[in-house]
Amino acid sequence: MWNSSLAHHVLATSPEALMKRIAAVAMVVAVATATLFAPAAVSADEPEYQGRRLSFWLKVIRDRNVAMLPLAFEAIRSLGPQAAPAVPELIRIVSAPFSAVEIGRDSEEVIAEKLYDIEIRSEAVEALASIGEAAWPATGAVVQWALALRVDSKDRSNPDENDLLF
Repeated sequence: MWNSSLAHHVLATSPEALMKRIAAVAMVVAVATATLFAPAAVSADEPEYQGRRLSFWLKVIRDRNVAMLPLAFEAIRSLGPQAAPAVPELIRIVSAPFSAVEIGRDSEEVIAEKLYDIEIRSEAVEALASIGEAAWPATGAVVQWALALRVDSKDRSNPDENDLLF
């Protein structure tokens, strides 16, 4: 669970460290895009993971069941191409509106919520990558998310200073 110490850690992170994180996200997007075009085979029956159908795992994701969310994304990644019916829900997650973290303006609680949102979107991108070719409709949403501003560190108290954007 996200807490204020995590938000404090992010606020105390150097610009170089944040740039490294952004580079890591870009790498995930590159791998995801390459994987989207891997061969895929989809079963006619609804696939299961740990005895639960894909529809169950999608409901966990839709409901944002915090306790089971990591397992739901693991289920989709493990099912791989068989999880193709999850693509529309994953696209919805990746393409949902997002406001960048505003350093100096957002409260620690808001920052924690936005970081959680970033984590959920990252999980969705990884799940799409594991699905393979059937996830090709997500390409545009994944690229837009990869290019989205996630952290805005503009010093709003002094507009004359150089802006540093992430």
